[in-house]
Amino acid sequence: MNKSPLVEWSWVYTVGRGGYRLHPLIEYDSKAFEEMCEGEGVTSCGIRGRFAIPGLFSRMGMPRCSRCCDALGWPRGNGSPKNDDMLRPLMEALLTSGADPMSAPRYSREDRAPTQAEPEGRKP
Repeated sequence: MNKSPLVEWSWVYTVGRGGYRLHPLIEYDSKAFEEMCEGEGVTSCGIRGRFAIPGLFSRMGMPRCSRCCDALGWPRGNGSPKNDDMLRPLMEALLTSGADPMSAPRYSREDRAPTQAEPEGRKP
């Protein structure tokens, strides 16, 4: 599988299924994404289907899939990790080093401040 910088830097949403969560792809058609910004793939939480690179506002504010975040050990929250102030430096370091962004160090939920979706005092 050829890797696409577009997909490696961006989390995607499902096409035609009410894609209200951002997912990282672990398998995808890099040629389709490079040509059309969408294509077939598989997420880290196991969803198979057609996905697209989100636009600016979705990329910044759409919630990340909690199952994907938990599977990868990334913190839950909103927006693609490249647009998250806490995660951007890690994404940049991983991707410029050629490492797989899905192999990022694991974070515990206690390592970060609560998000709006997870108010103080609420436990998973």
